[in-house]
This record gives sequence, structure tokens and C-alpha cells, in this order.
Amino acid sequence: MEVVGLISAIPAPIKLVHQPSTEIHKISSKSRTASIARSLHPQLAILENTLESIQRRAIASSTPTSHHGIDRLVKETQHEITELNRLIDEINGENGGPRFVKRALLVLKGFEKDFKEQAQRTIDRLQISLQTFLSEQQARSKNYHQLTKLLKPSGTVFIPSKVPGTLEWVWSHPEFSHWVSPTDHSNPPSTHSDISHSDISKRTLIIYGVKGSGKSVLAAFIADELQRQGHVKLFFSFWAGAERKRRVEGMLCTLLWQLLGSLPEDERIRQVPQLLSSDISTKSGSLVPEIIRLGQLHHRTVYCVLDGIDESLDDLNDLENGPSVCISRLIEHCTNLRFLLIGRQSSLRTALKKWPHHIELMMFLVRNDVAKLISFEPDNCATITTQELRNQVQLELEVRSTVMFLWIKLVFKELRSSYSAAEIHSNYLAKSP
Repeated sequence: MEVVGLISAIPAPIKLVHQPSTEIHKISSKSRTASIARSLHPQLAILENTLESIQRRAIASSTPTSHHGIDRLVKETQHEITELNRLIDEINGENGGPRFVKRALLVLKGFEKDFKEQAQRTIDRLQISLQTFLSEQQARSKNYHQLTKLLKPSGTVFIPSKVPGTLEWVWSHPEFSHWVSPTDHSNPPSTHSDISHSDISKRTLIIYGVKGSGKSVLAAFIADELQRQGHVKLFFSFWAGAERKRRVEGMLCTLLWQLLGSLPEDERIRQVPQLLSSDISTKSGSLVPEIIRLGQLHHRTVYCVLDGIDESLDDLNDLENGPSVCISRLIEHCTNLRFLLIGRQSSLRTALKKWPHHIELMMFLVRNDVAKLISFEPDNCATITTQELRNQVQLELEVRSTVMFLWIKLVFKELRSSYSAAEIHSNYLAKSP
């Protein structure tokens, strides 16, 4: 974390500011003047780099008001170091012979006391400012940890990566292109009644397909690509492998957490304690208003991808208590928010009536993706040893797979673990369903 890095950087500037003060005292000796002056150069360079590092960390990790003192202090200290460097350069310059050294020593005698006093004041102020900065950082870290513990946001590491070159068709699909096209939010509707039903409908897209048709991989790809393009994206996937990932509360907690993380740093710092002080709970009634509030802080389109609708224990077809109630409220009250719902058709019947824009994962859309997957998998199958066998396997799977990506993956998993090349020839291809 930034706090850890900053703590490790604190001893360096304090030590290095003391060091030039000590060396200035030594410079009173004529015989050692030149060598001591030369030795100061690398130390001062390190000190300047350290101060610049602290300044960068402060700007990256704090609000303007909290790093203002450090910024000013760094500038003052840098000015002092610059003046000292200038004096050392004069001592070591081309005119820096013995007679010039004598003249420089007269300057140093008067400079020594002033520099020591100024350096000590600088050190004291720097220590106080850094301690204040660290205290603020520790308080923020504590709040951040407390909110994380409360919301327990879910990840999506369980979704496999796509095969390179697949799923690109989605960006040129008319329905998806319309859904993803950005909107100017500089003049949002003044009242809730200004939001038309047509606008709400257009901001919601549904993608559905049969089991194993690659819906989750598609969802993850869309979310990743939206982020890569610089859009604000939220992504949650219902998953039967974890109870919390099957509930609408888990979805809302994750969306709130991601939305908070998408805000600018200064705004995020302000919002964390505000969320903690608002008696927020993990119940949907408490979470939805906060998501709306944070969403309205954005002046850009926020894309929300919800995957695995069919694996949710809360029925989206339930118009009174299901996730559709929460989604409807979010869409209606947050005009820059767009939802992409992905799952099986049976779990989206009501949603399709309410939000009719949809894409069905059919063979004509994914045919090339299926072919690429079938072509890709034999590279990881040691039992497929000849080009003839490879061609035979690919042909058989292309005929039988339809849109079943999962079935293809399972077939190759079985081929890798259970069959030799001879068995594949004589048994498997003839018997596989």
C-alpha cells in the first residue's frame, strides 16, 4: 500500500537533511574543503529524489488539502538544497583554486549558522507534516478495510479466459452496438418523469443462450474490453460455487464496491467514511440508494454486466422481490447506468418482456468461435499425435457441437485423460454423443 511505501521513505530525508548540516560544519577545514564539497553532491541528489518521491506519493494518495503542506515544505527544502548545491558548485568550479576557497570559507562561516537553523526548522516541519500525512493515511486504510469487510465484494476468477480471436463479433452486432454507444450526460433529466420508458428500455440489453454456450466467457470478455477502452464498468457473475455469489445482496455489495472504486481518488476518499457513517447494511433496501447516489456522481456512462442470472437463488422473474426490482430502480433513478443481463432464457422471461432488446446466442453468431476453439484445444492434447487424427477430431466436433462450448471443453478434457491415439480412432469418435 502507499502507506507502507511512504513509511519506508521517511528515514531517508530526515537522515539526509542532517547529513548536509554535518558536512557544512566540516567544510570549515581548508584542507578538506574540496573533497567534502564533492561528497555532498550525491547525497544532495538522493535527498532531492527522496523529496520528489514523497511529493508524488502525497499527490497520488491524498486530497489537495491534505498534501498541500507537504507540497509547500518540499518546495522550501528543495530551494535550500538548490542554494547549497550552487555554493558547492562555486567551490568546485573552474575558478575554485586555493584563493577562491579562502573567499568561499568566509561565506561558509556566515552561511553555516543560518543553514543549520533553517535545516533544523525544515526537518521539524517535515516530520510533523509526514506524521500528519501518515495518520490520515492510516485512518483511511482503516476505513477502507472496514468497508471491505462489510461489503465482501466478489471476484470473477472462476471464469475461464477466452480463446484468442473469438467473440469479436459482439462489437458489430446492431443490438450491442446500440447498447454500448456512449451518451452525453452533461444535461441529465431534471425530474424522474422526464425519463421515458423507451430510454430505460434502450439502456438494458439481454443476452441469453443454452447451458454451456459460453455466456460467462462472453460476459467477462465484454467487461474486460469495456475497461480496456477506458469506460466505467461494473461486473458481477452469479455462481453456484458460493452461496454469497448467488444472492442479490452479494451482487449489490459488489456493484457498490466497484462503483466506489471507479470514482476519482479525491471523491473516493470522501465517500468511504460517508458510507460507513450512513449505517449502511448488506440488505438490498440499504444498498440500492447508495449505488444510485454514487452513480449520479459520474458524468460518464456506467456499464454494468450481470452474468449467470440463471444461477441466482433470487428469481429475476419475481417482479415483487427479485433482483429485477433492484435493477429497475437503478435504471430509473440513475440515467447514466446501463445493464447487460446474461443467462438462460428461462431465467429471463419476465426481463425480456420488460426490456425487449436482446441477443440470442445462435450458431450463425458463434460458428467461427466454435471452429477456433476446436482448432485450439488439440494443441493441449498429447494423445492427438497426427494431423490426420487432428483433422478427424475437429470435423466430428464441428458437426456435433452446435453452440456447446462447454461440451467441447469436456470432450478434450476426457481425451487428454482417458484415451490413447488408437482408442480415439477405434472407439471414441464413433461413440461420442
